[in-house]
Amino acid sequence: MTPDKIKKYNREYYLRNREKIKKKSKEYRILNKDEIKEKKKEYYQKNKERINKKKKEYKKNRIHIDPLFKLKHNLRNRTSRAFKAKFWRKNGGTENILGASYEEVRTYIENKFTDGMSWDNYGKWHIDHIIPLSSAKTEKELKGLCHYTNLQPLWAEDNIIKGSKILYYK
Repeated sequence: MTPDKIKKYNREYYLRNREKIKKKSKEYRILNKDEIKEKKKEYYQKNKERINKKKKEYKKNRIHIDPLFKLKHNLRNRTSRAFKAKFWRKNGGTENILGASYEEVRTYIENKFTDGMSWDNYGKWHIDHIIPLSSAKTEKELKGLCHYTNLQPLWAEDNIIKGSKILYYK
């Protein structure tokens, strides 16, 4: 048999027996959970640099092509840094602390765009916390300030000038 015929036969066999194969695979994973975990850990230790490099490249590329991924990444990082700066524990996912799904936050921010803002030029504008996170005195207060209703899009230049100040508009 030629390699192409073997490949074709194996593919047809898999399609005919898909459910049976899936069931056996699941059973194997359940019975060998610890062994599989150990092998994955071992593989990771041997290939740590290569794996981390790939993850970093993937994240970097994905941030450039997927605005929602970039939003999630930036919100998670900013929230984590705010808690770490105060030596407090975040205790919960960023999405919970935001009080809305990332898709809802994206829509909320889009509705506040000013002329010229779009997800394509995200970076020329920032996501600003109206009341700065640095003004929080307690963990509870910080969680409240991380809520999505405290976010606004602001041109990068204006956000840098604003810094950690609270601006009052008339």
